[in-house]
Amino acid sequence: MERTIGIGLLGAGTVGGTLVRRLIGESDAIAAKTGLSFDVRRIGVRDLDRTRDFAVTDGLLTDDPFAVVSDPTVDIVVEVMGGL
Repeated sequence: MERTIGIGLLGAGTVGGTLVRRLIGESDAIAAKTGLSFDVRRIGVRDLDRTRDFAVTDGLLTDDPFAVVSDPTVDIVVEVMGGL
């Protein structure tokens, strides 16, 4: 039985966007190898209006990083922000 892990990201630029696309595109292979399903639940970004090259559902993006780290559905937060 698969266990689902809720993922929160801080940053969705080059690295964060690639991570999102890979988690979605390779979800079956990841689950087969690990027995885990990773579900991207929240993404903190600087600019909500920027065009993304991955599917964005309602409520996925936020410009408040605290909304990501305090979301009870997020089990792991991955920081992939540039320019710190």
